[in-house]
Amino acid sequence: MSKESRRELEVGGEANVRKEAARKLLHLIGLAAPIAYLHVGKNSVLASLVLCLAASAILEALRLKHPKFFPFHAAFKALARQRELNAPSGYLYFFLGASITVAVFNSWPAIIALTASIIGDVASALVGSQVGKIPVPRKGRTLEGTLAGALSIISLSALYPLPQVAAATVAFMVVETLSPARLDDNLLHPLALGAAAHLCELVIKA
Repeated sequence: MSKESRRELEVGGEANVRKEAARKLLHLIGLAAPIAYLHVGKNSVLASLVLCLAASAILEALRLKHPKFFPFHAAFKALARQRELNAPSGYLYFFLGASITVAVFNSWPAIIALTASIIGDVASALVGSQVGKIPVPRKGRTLEGTLAGALSIISLSALYPLPQVAAATVAFMVVETLSPARLDDNLLHPLALGAAAHLCELVIKA
């Protein structure tokens, strides 16, 4: 969670805590993508993600350029962070990152990347915003939040291949601690975690 987001929570009190919790619960809906991948395969999931990406791009263009035609002002206002008011919001980056991840990587790396990026982000944000004290090099991140995200990801080894999950966990920690704060996590996480799991898979098969 960014420093700006934490400041919003502190200033807005309980209402903004509820807003952030609602955002993260909404984020969990993204788990439908890796679950669907397991049941219907890559092509169907990729087609659905691309459609969602196109719809998101249209909605964001309306919101930013022609706001009177944007149909979801009330919902957006209820969930948006301050920095998203005049910039593309997280759901656009999520569908972009998820679409690229599914298109580029094999099944297990893609499934692990999508699942881990969502679970890790939610755990990191909730723990970091509530108990995070120790800063890491990336602005606005904390060691407590990063470790919570990493632990949530490594727990996925109960469901997915351990080596790829471990690689994704390391990638998550690197992104959380060292990546530029201006890069949106919703785009960066699935790509970085997918690349790490993919490279791990290549090494195993070599």
